[in-house]
Amino acid sequence: MSVPRLRSPGKKAVSNESAFASSKAAKDHNAALHEGRVMPVPQLKSSLIPVYTQEELDADVTAPNKLLLYYERGVVVLSFAAMIIYMGWRWSSFVTHRSSYWISAPLIISETSLVIPGLFISYFMIWHRILRPRKRLSDMPISDAEKPTVDVLIPCYTEPVEIIRDTLVAACHIDYPVDKITVNICDDGKDRDEVRALVDAVREENRARGNHVVLRYFRRVKEVGKPHHAKAGNLNNAILNEGTTGQFLVIFDCDMVAESHFLDALIPHFYTRTGEEKYEVDPDVALIQSPQSFFGVPLSDPLGQQYRYFYGPVLQGWDGADSAPCCGTNVIFSRACLTAIGGFIYGSVTEDFLTSMYLHNAGFKTKYVHEYLARGLSPESLHDFMKQRLRWAGGAVEIFFYHNSLWRQGLTLKQKYLYFWAGLQALLGFPLFLVCIIPFIALADHRVAVAPVDAGMYLYFMGAFMTFTVWMLFVSYRDVPKLYLMRSVQESVFMLFCKVDAVFKVLRHGKMVFAVTNKDIQQSQMRKEFGHIIPHMLYYILSALCFARVAYNATLPTFTREKLLGQAVSLIWISVVLWQLYPPIGMVFGEYFNSLKKPAKRAAAMADDGSDPRLVPVTPKLPSSP
Repeated sequence: MSVPRLRSPGKKAVSNESAFASSKAAKDHNAALHEGRVMPVPQLKSSLIPVYTQEELDADVTAPNKLLLYYERGVVVLSFAAMIIYMGWRWSSFVTHRSSYWISAPLIISETSLVIPGLFISYFMIWHRILRPRKRLSDMPISDAEKPTVDVLIPCYTEPVEIIRDTLVAACHIDYPVDKITVNICDDGKDRDEVRALVDAVREENRARGNHVVLRYFRRVKEVGKPHHAKAGNLNNAILNEGTTGQFLVIFDCDMVAESHFLDALIPHFYTRTGEEKYEVDPDVALIQSPQSFFGVPLSDPLGQQYRYFYGPVLQGWDGADSAPCCGTNVIFSRACLTAIGGFIYGSVTEDFLTSMYLHNAGFKTKYVHEYLARGLSPESLHDFMKQRLRWAGGAVEIFFYHNSLWRQGLTLKQKYLYFWAGLQALLGFPLFLVCIIPFIALADHRVAVAPVDAGMYLYFMGAFMTFTVWMLFVSYRDVPKLYLMRSVQESVFMLFCKVDAVFKVLRHGKMVFAVTNKDIQQSQMRKEFGHIIPHMLYYILSALCFARVAYNATLPTFTREKLLGQAVSLIWISVVLWQLYPPIGMVFGEYFNSLKKPAKRAAAMADDGSDPRLVPVTPKLPSSP
């Protein structure tokens, strides 16, 4: 662990207890919050395009009763039994029958590496899943004077000012005593005076509205020739070197618009009850993570970017295994716990996940609260989606190679496995690639014995195993729209090439390079989009050739029923992979055909003078005073 202490010895800390905290304006502001008279919140640009309401997001989230719990765990047991029978049959056939070992041995090893770890992770999602109860700080017998101080940290780099604005305005209107909260813009970009101007303008507008929350701006000074560690370095600078002193640290990505009750909903989970109507902050709770939701991403999104399964059963399962990780935003840290390990840990572009592992290794506790309290923007193009996912996969690979959880003495066995699995996923792209191309090898030369099993018996055993596996998946997706189950199954294959690329990049360069996710599709060119689906299209072309060959073979007099059954297995296998690879292909061609329609739409919208009224620039404005 190499995390430098960044606090300058001569720099004086700036207290959250600001000079105006005892002024009449501050007292009036706090009284309004206490009485439920929330200060007027300006209209946010992002709030004009909501996708899900809070009620819709939480409609299906229910804690299982005992009967349901026994049923779900019974399905887990049956699925494990089916897995043992299937893999036992496969290995016994491999050992007792001759085959083309140069391909059959890698295949059965690949199958084993994919089946067993994947089934165990489903076990965690079902067996250990918990749903924490809703709590509100305003319902607890804690006065405003007793509430902990909070620093809101909004790191930014090169993002457009209009995106930062919504996040900043929303953070300034979080319901919390004004003398207990400070909002900080942590700028990591170069020559970004427009961000400082934005902060000054929002501060003035807040004061005009009677909102006297402390709002600070600072830009990190980077020394040439020294590593800066991207977002992790920016946050460590804010926490350790810029005079922030809040007991709790809230982190929002600069596109995340928070609900006004964000702190009211999450702060209570840091408290533990010590007696009748008495509560104290638990010093061992290091972080509280809440889910993310995104504006403008419909349920039908081919890439499934609402991540409803991850921000649901997955994190609830991790939470039940005492392993809830930080996901980078919409999270609250205990300053004492975070600084105890030296701040955010360097060594991975996914610093949030790595820091979570170090917190658990130090014996601290974390929690996941399934309540949607902030919404943001998602990538609008396949190129930016892939760039984001490449960074995630690369960060997981870095953690797997350089910070492997199996060698961390402070982690529990469950924590070791979950963090190990998170890094292993990217490496499993290699056996998955082999499994996807095996049908081509089998169809190319019938003399190659890919698996020493009868095709009919294979369909029987594989069919039974897949039936129980799908059954368990449906159980794990109990509170999630089943469309996300389909997207998840597809993603497991269409992200294959991205994961393999991440592994090669880390092995070649020793690390991943941090890249900010672009939220503006106009900055992404269509040729980059098509570049990401080249491997997918090659698979489609090879598949078409295979289907044509089988169709031709079926016309030959030497084509027997046994050959038909064997080749049918390969074609079924190929068809499933084709379906899994389709989402990015459909998205890119959809964007391409939509771009062809735009000139016609523009011509139809032309005004009499030849100008296009839709292209009039719209300058984002701060809210005017009431």
